[in-house]
Amino acid sequence: MAELKKATDPVGTAKTKAEEKKTADKKSVEEKVAKAATKVAADVKTGLTKAAEVKNEVVKAAETKAAEVKAEKPAKKAAPKKTAAKKEAAPKKDAEKKETVKKETVKKEVVEKVEAPVKKAAEAVKKAVEKAAPKKEEVSEKIYFQAFGKEVDVLAAVKADFEAKGHKLSEIKTLDIYIKPEENAAYYVVNGVGTDDQKVTL
Repeated sequence: MAELKKATDPVGTAKTKAEEKKTADKKSVEEKVAKAATKVAADVKTGLTKAAEVKNEVVKAAETKAAEVKAEKPAKKAAPKKTAAKKEAAPKKDAEKKETVKKETVKKEVVEKVEAPVKKAAEAVKKAVEKAAPKKEEVSEKIYFQAFGKEVDVLAAVKADFEAKGHKLSEIKTLDIYIKPEENAAYYVVNGVGTDDQKVTL
């Protein structure tokens, strides 16, 4: 009986250590994600500020250019004939079209300059989250049953029995094992579902 107690104590200690490590890993990941999010938020804010500055500069440049174009136009002389009035109307329409095209070009430039930092920030967030994600470490798990002069790895026997019944180990989310020494057997419940068939002879 003392041997059985000794065998179970290290399992409890190992389980506690594994839980502590898992909690520490989770906190570490949360801290890394928070730092990355803060950095990305700062980058996005900087990008938006720069985008606003660029937009203001582009708008000012467009206004200056428009003023220069208007200043370059010579003063129109009043023409006594209708044909001259028609000729003057045509350049007005061309100037309006050119100004519309310039405005659209300016808008495109502003959008491109704003989108670039935002895309960069989104990629940085994605990379930071991927880096911060914890790597799953394989935990070595064994449960031994020692009695009647023999030793059985109960966990390995249960997993082998589960697979032998046509299941995959990846299906297991929770596994409960009940050892009944008087029956020389171990019953197991997978994902909360158990049957009399889920039994391993020890």
